[in-house]
Amino acid sequence: YLYTGTIVSLEKQSPSFIIDLLCAADELILLEMISYVENQFLLHHYTYLNENFLDIVTIAFQHEPWKRLQEFCLDHICPNPSIILTSTNFLSYSEAIFSGILQRDDLVMKEIDVWDMLLTWGINQEPRLGEYGEGNMISQIVEKWCDEEFETLRNRLKNCIQFVRFSDISPEDFFVKIRPLKNIFPEDLYEEILWKFISPRNVIFEISSSSADTHLINYGHLLQPSRPSPIDSFIINLKHAAFIASWWGGNDLRAWGSFNADCCQCVHYRYENAVRNNPDLFSAEEFEVFQLVKRI
Repeated sequence: YLYTGTIVSLEKQSPSFIIDLLCAADELILLEMISYVENQFLLHHYTYLNENFLDIVTIAFQHEPWKRLQEFCLDHICPNPSIILTSTNFLSYSEAIFSGILQRDDLVMKEIDVWDMLLTWGINQEPRLGEYGEGNMISQIVEKWCDEEFETLRNRLKNCIQFVRFSDISPEDFFVKIRPLKNIFPEDLYEEILWKFISPRNVIFEISSSSADTHLINYGHLLQPSRPSPIDSFIINLKHAAFIASWWGGNDLRAWGSFNADCCQCVHYRYENAVRNNPDLFSAEEFEVFQLVKRI
């Protein structure tokens, strides 16, 4: 590759070989090669990636340039966060994983549960902060803390806390689960969260001390907007919709265009003529004629 700029097909190479190749390319900062190898990995070893998903999550986020594999992981986690929440590796996951999850608009999870997830991970990274998890009251834990403990947690969560959608958390949950941790917040962000509950219009009047002039201060530039819902319903959410769709679709064919690779996955469920027997991803360019028809 260094001499010619080309790589032979990796279709027959083992997943472990491809992972080693990605690690080597990362060390040599060969970004174009990383992109190509990632696409090959997704095309030819999609089944392996799914069967070893939790291991792939761990290694993908240890390498910052592995953007396509990271996006593959987030595409699977966000519709079903329990994948990592129930994992025995949860506490060993890197900050980059949680930062990536929090920045996604398609995360199917109540925002107060997002906050609990972040706290559970952050507090349990530091043994002297105690243990936080289901059934524990945060107020009971922090009442034993001094400034040093708050500063420790603040430093641990400083790159993630800004991505929590506090606008979607109820005043009651804020009072019980967030207010006791006021000291870990940047002061301006915490004030903006408070003002969100006080004034829905996010506008406050301030009287200048140097004059009698009244000024308008706009709040809202620090708070992340609510996560948009692709489901126009007050009754079901995205997770419900995906579950209902599986009743008649069988997840036969999944479009895969997130990585600019124009790929699909074919799971043989019920076809008069099988499209493809291999469950790995495939490119539409492999077929002279490729048509998707809605089945009645």
